[in-house]
Amino acid sequence: VAGEISTYQIEKRYVHKSGKLVTVLLNVSLVRNAENQPAYFISQIQDITQRKLAEQELSHTNRALRMSSEGNERLIRAKSEQELLDQICQVAVDIGGYRMAWVGYAQDDDFRSIQPMAHAGEENGYFSEIQLSWSEHPVNGRGPAGCTIRNGTAQICEDMSQEASLIQSREQARQRGYRGVICLPLRENNRTFGLLGLYSADVIKADAGEMKQLQKLADNLAFGIGHLRAESRRQTADTKVREQAALLNATTDAIVLKDMDDQILFWNRGAEQIYGWTEAEAIGKKSRELLSSQFEAHEDAIRILQQKNHWQGEIKKTTKDGRVVTVETRWTLMRDAAGQPKSVLDINTDITERKKLEAQFLRMQRMESIGTLAAGVAHDLNNILAPITMSIQLLQEDIPETDRRSLLATLLSSSQRGAELVKQVLTFARGVEGQRTTINLAHLIQEIQKIVRETFPPDIIFRFNSGRNIWMVTGDPTQLHQVLINLCVNARDAMPRGGKLTIDLANHTLDEVAAGQNPGSKPGPYVIIQVADTGTGIPAEIQEKIFEPFFTTKDVGKGTGLGLSTTLTIIKSHGGSIQVHRGPGQRSVFKIYLP
Repeated sequence: VAGEISTYQIEKRYVHKSGKLVTVLLNVSLVRNAENQPAYFISQIQDITQRKLAEQELSHTNRALRMSSEGNERLIRAKSEQELLDQICQVAVDIGGYRMAWVGYAQDDDFRSIQPMAHAGEENGYFSEIQLSWSEHPVNGRGPAGCTIRNGTAQICEDMSQEASLIQSREQARQRGYRGVICLPLRENNRTFGLLGLYSADVIKADAGEMKQLQKLADNLAFGIGHLRAESRRQTADTKVREQAALLNATTDAIVLKDMDDQILFWNRGAEQIYGWTEAEAIGKKSRELLSSQFEAHEDAIRILQQKNHWQGEIKKTTKDGRVVTVETRWTLMRDAAGQPKSVLDINTDITERKKLEAQFLRMQRMESIGTLAAGVAHDLNNILAPITMSIQLLQEDIPETDRRSLLATLLSSSQRGAELVKQVLTFARGVEGQRTTINLAHLIQEIQKIVRETFPPDIIFRFNSGRNIWMVTGDPTQLHQVLINLCVNARDAMPRGGKLTIDLANHTLDEVAAGQNPGSKPGPYVIIQVADTGTGIPAEIQEKIFEPFFTTKDVGKGTGLGLSTTLTIIKSHGGSIQVHRGPGQRSVFKIYLP
């Protein structure tokens, strides 16, 4: 077909002139002339090195942050030292994805042995076949475990199979699928008394952010061990919480105990570090007044807390020096002997930097979406420029005034169309996340409709159906725009021979039963956005995996597997949920619920 564009997209790695390795996203489009002969190439090369590094750093840091946060929860609930050690090892395996995790204590015997106290994962008799020591012994004490206790610092062995110092344990590690290992010191009063060992099935490349969170997990474990050893018995539930929290003063999490009137009863050093207020300044104050919490649904959260005894969410709070920080907060309702609500334990993790990384990542993924539309934009601009070029050539000739005016009208119309197309792309590219406002979703979808009709192949038919008096929603228009673009691009890719893409908009109210059947939803009014296509569909065996980061069914270089993961993150941040199922035939149907 004349003017048809063939295009492909691939990620490549190159060596820069400076010797640095860079990753680029290469989009190449072949444009054919009227005789269907190749006319010229349009190439777009985007440097995605920083995006790739940010993705890896964000993934590793978030994993370690989840381990640390979950470790704090287990630390508070643990009733014995052994239970705590077992729980922390299990957290490392379940959340951290390590093949095996263990805790060892340094012994003061003649051999200076390291005694394994707990483990989780694929141990398979590993410790019965090796002898670990924290001495200078050239065979038993030169590994990462011995060096960690001896030096009191974290040790990383990226690849055990290549480490000459692991003579006695290298073969046993290989047999059990261990490749990389991280050992973290357990310290008390400037003395290293043990270690937390994390064994990976892959070569380990730990960055600074990940190591910081992992050491935080080990430090909190050490404080918990010291607390449980010193504890004899607790008199009341409040005393138990106070004593445990006092021994967590070294953690960077803010731990706050409040009565049912929101008056602060306990304020640890972590709270001082995050919010700036000292314990003396905070005790007796109401937390909402002290921190200027930007949290409108407080009463709703209290209701959920009283029903379920716990609540968690993200809140923006203002510190003493006026900075706004984002914290991930977890409330636990404490009751007295009669079962009546008595106090609230509030644990806050500062996730301000993580949110900044996520915002940067969302923007990178949005730019990737624009890259996937590049061929369509180039084709449409080619069509727009053709009448402009021909009109200019004709205007140079001696032609009648009526024809001249007609050509000028064509020039104006084509120029306006080109300007509108560029404006749409720039609006999407320059959007700023984090600005919540009241949104008319019908208007937002009409903007999507313009982009789809301008950039998608003509054999894809777009239909938009809207119910009457659709409710408004509160959200970030740029992020919701990104969600719809991601779903539409996936639908386009699922219809290589054309088809129909339909977006339906409707009001819906979920009752208690329906909300229970829709994970992530609460009873109440919702606006449903349904995106359906007539494409190849999603096989049932992978339907539960499609929202996992980096999971994709597309060929190498044609997709990163981040579109649906980003979509799920955005929808959850808006208090909504998303469902996917197969419609009649093979088509895919995505339903987004926005409160």
